[in-house]
Amino acid sequence: MLNPEPHRLLKRQLDKFLSFETEITPDLAELFRDISAAYQNYDQELDLMRRALDENSVELDGARRQIQAHLEEVQDLKSQQDGDYFLTSLLINPLGGNNARSNVASIHFYVNQIKKFRYRKWDFEIGGDMCISHSIRLYQREYNVILNADAMGKSMQGAAGALVLGAVFHSIITRTKNQENMQRMYPEAWLRQVYQELHNVFTSFNGSMLIACCVALLDTRTGLLYYIKAEHPQIVLYRNKQASFLHEPESMDRIGLRTMDHYMQIHIFPLQPGDVILIGSDGRDDILLRDPASGEYDMNDDPALFLKHVQAADGVLADIVKRLERSGVFTDDVSLIRI
Repeated sequence: MLNPEPHRLLKRQLDKFLSFETEITPDLAELFRDISAAYQNYDQELDLMRRALDENSVELDGARRQIQAHLEEVQDLKSQQDGDYFLTSLLINPLGGNNARSNVASIHFYVNQIKKFRYRKWDFEIGGDMCISHSIRLYQREYNVILNADAMGKSMQGAAGALVLGAVFHSIITRTKNQENMQRMYPEAWLRQVYQELHNVFTSFNGSMLIACCVALLDTRTGLLYYIKAEHPQIVLYRNKQASFLHEPESMDRIGLRTMDHYMQIHIFPLQPGDVILIGSDGRDDILLRDPASGEYDMNDDPALFLKHVQAADGVLADIVKRLERSGVFTDDVSLIRI
């Protein structure tokens, strides 16, 4: 650090000299010489500091350019990743959708994927949850087909599972609509065929791609609901202003695990006029709840919380979603189907 004392001494002596209060003495001359030498050192130190600052400036400028280059590289990689997300979503979207037609039942979807991204000027989302519905004929009877699935993994991994699932299921629906041998199947046989085809495809990935799902057939004439579930949350029945889980004694493993299907169960449940059925992925339960007292967040561990939301919302899907969003923070993809 530079010493300011010589400057102060010089100023005091100059003030005295200019006010004619002192004369040039040998001591004063010596002081002037000392001060002059100090100022030379001062100038040298300033010059050294300027050089050091220039060198630091060059180093900082180089570091800034390097950081900028890294940021541009990261941005390029992110743009490429968002492009991959966008192309994958273009492949997935046509495979899903609410395509069922019925005069006796209405079907509504809600899907919220955790991974959001922006491609150019458009906002998208991508994930492993999928909702599909179609209308088919089996033994001269009209059925609505409903699929709700949750592919293992986050963002791209889950999306890859959803893409494979959607493609296989779309193939099954197309063959059912076009081939008489498929249309001559009973509902139970058709569901078994669906499960077997999905199982054969996903086991080929050796456990790296698993699917939790519910596949259902609704007989539009009788109101009978046939369904199979593979490690999927319980179906909710909203009847007479009361929400409850359908009793399911056993659930199959996720599709893609190398387990035998000898214990495969097809559930049948008769619906009544005015009934509401809600099928959803486990994201409906994976919510961080905020404690009003402490302000801290804890993961919900009560599956019955969803029942409370269904009942409070009178079974209306949009209101159920609002209550879920107000109750906490989603930590996983969420998909719901209301029938």
